[in-house]
Amino acid sequence: MSTKGNAPRRSGNHARRGLDTSAVTGRQARKSYRVTNRATRTASANRTVSDGRRRSASTGTSRRGVGRQATGLAAILDTPAKFRTAVAAVLLILLFGGFMLFDGAMNFGKIHKGVMVGDIDVGGLTKAEAADKLNRELGGRVSTSPIDLFDDETNAKFGATDNTVVIDNIIGNYDGHQSIQGSHSWRITAVTVGAFVDGEALADEAYGVGRGGDFFIGRPRASFFGVTIEGAISYDPAQLQALEHLLTGTLGEEPTDAGIAFTEGTFTVTSADDGYGVDHAAFVTNLDTAFLGEQRYAVVPMVLIPVTITNETARLAADKVNTAIASPIALVYENADSWSVDGETLGSWVTTRIEGEGDLVQLVPQVTADSARTGVNAIIGERDPGIAAQNARFQIVDNVMTIVPSVDGSGIDYAKVASDLNAILFEEPNAVRKISLAVTTLSPARSTADLESMNINHKIAEFKSEYPTASVARTTNIHLASDLISYSLIEPDGTWSFNAAAGECTPERGFQVATAFVGDQIVDEIGGGVCQVATTVYNVFYDAGLPIVERTAHMFYMKSYPDGRDAAVYWPGPDLILGNDTGNWILLTMSYTDNSVTATLWGVDPGYTVETTTGEWIEGEKFKTREVENKELPAGARELKQEGVNGRRIQVTRIVYNNKGEVLREAVFKSNYAAQPEIYEIGPKEE
Repeated sequence: MSTKGNAPRRSGNHARRGLDTSAVTGRQARKSYRVTNRATRTASANRTVSDGRRRSASTGTSRRGVGRQATGLAAILDTPAKFRTAVAAVLLILLFGGFMLFDGAMNFGKIHKGVMVGDIDVGGLTKAEAADKLNRELGGRVSTSPIDLFDDETNAKFGATDNTVVIDNIIGNYDGHQSIQGSHSWRITAVTVGAFVDGEALADEAYGVGRGGDFFIGRPRASFFGVTIEGAISYDPAQLQALEHLLTGTLGEEPTDAGIAFTEGTFTVTSADDGYGVDHAAFVTNLDTAFLGEQRYAVVPMVLIPVTITNETARLAADKVNTAIASPIALVYENADSWSVDGETLGSWVTTRIEGEGDLVQLVPQVTADSARTGVNAIIGERDPGIAAQNARFQIVDNVMTIVPSVDGSGIDYAKVASDLNAILFEEPNAVRKISLAVTTLSPARSTADLESMNINHKIAEFKSEYPTASVARTTNIHLASDLISYSLIEPDGTWSFNAAAGECTPERGFQVATAFVGDQIVDEIGGGVCQVATTVYNVFYDAGLPIVERTAHMFYMKSYPDGRDAAVYWPGPDLILGNDTGNWILLTMSYTDNSVTATLWGVDPGYTVETTTGEWIEGEKFKTREVENKELPAGARELKQEGVNGRRIQVTRIVYNNKGEVLREAVFKSNYAAQPEIYEIGPKEE
């Protein structure tokens, strides 16, 4: 049984003997109390003495520790030399700390003193001041005059000659390398490679000296010894790549991979040949030096370009195929008609593909569905009804997105035939060498249910651009390109390429001759106007807050487009590549009138918010005037063919927020427009 409350305390011998303390007399109780009290006082006194001894011991220990520390310090400073060293160290620390405080105060919001970009002093300037100075001084050097390229140092010593080839805008201006074949020197300008000085980026780099990981080293190093940042130039990637390709075709050759060829019933190896091309990194360094220096020339550095597929890799593939086609394969149609397909025929169906990278690269033999269809149909005749399945597709009706249902087809499934052939030939050497053919229902690649699951039923964004004065040919090109890319689907986390969707602009595909920029002139060219479509698509993705993977500004400013938000395309490059990070499918549709084109994105709205800041225009190079002869004009006549426009550049900053208001991405899109020359046509000189 438990007792609650304060139970009587048992003490003394009575408690130990189990006696009933309630029967103890008063005298006994008082005696017991005195004994107990006396014992308590004794114990307390003992604790006091013990605590005092412990405190005394502790105090002694503490004093001995201080003494040992003092003795150690005295030992360290036991000589005048050691003492002076310690004092010097303390003073040095104080001086360094004082310097850091003073330097931080003096350079607050400014680039540290002693920082140079190339040979230009930017110390003590704000980022904006430094960017302006760099753009003016370095940018002026880049655009001042052309530079000459030479195939080797020997020709560089002789300099440019009458045979030096002038290369203007490389994109769209040269077909292969025939136009400069045999030359040893070439003259280019900043326009040729889209070269410009990004003063803002260089100023950011200069401002970072002593403010990042080099906080304690960068500041004193800049102040006492100086820090120099190399003045790098920015280039248009597509134009630089095109120039390198042009020079490689003239001075070297592209690598040729080994392959396999089928002749007289046997696969043999076609030999590989290493290439010899422009060394990109070294070429950029040489261009930087030439554009920024006084000696305005550069040697084109060349380097060996190894093949991807070697002879040995191709030999392994050839041996594999020759073994695979050594025995015939039977084709059986509907368990009735049958044919024996020999090695000569099987070999004609085989193609190859490249898989893997580096040491793991392979040349893989295969039979594709298309080659199986062509080969099998040539054997079985008209037994295959060949009614193709029809994919489901989206269609806009009264500004509402609808789905046109899919339709099954009927015929031989050649994808399955190709799969069975590959298994027998290359994967299962002991398999029964027979292919069964039968007419079956063919399912569409994209069914109605597939499209319904994409949830493409809401407008995400829309952008319209106008071309009120376009010619009939230019309008035709805009409409044709729009039709080719309309109803493009972009999968979740996928990308979309304008060139892949639109294809090459050729007369055979219906494209016409219209005005376009070639070099530094406005001329007539096949496909003129397609960039209007690319710019419209670029802006709808921009406004939707979607990723901009690859975009190239036009060489010259065009006032019909939003400032700094144009997109140039050309076949095969530059391209416009855009992304989809919404987690859902997106559909791009195009519509047009005779003077406008509209791009619309459909799908599940991700709820992105876009914030745009358009910078101020920065002046570039001044336009130059030149004359070109036109023999059709009267002698002595002079007519303006093209107005001059000064160069300029601008940057646009886009910040994209997700549906929670968090920053999803931030990017700066820079556009550098070259000066457009003033061109006069003149008649023949009077004799």
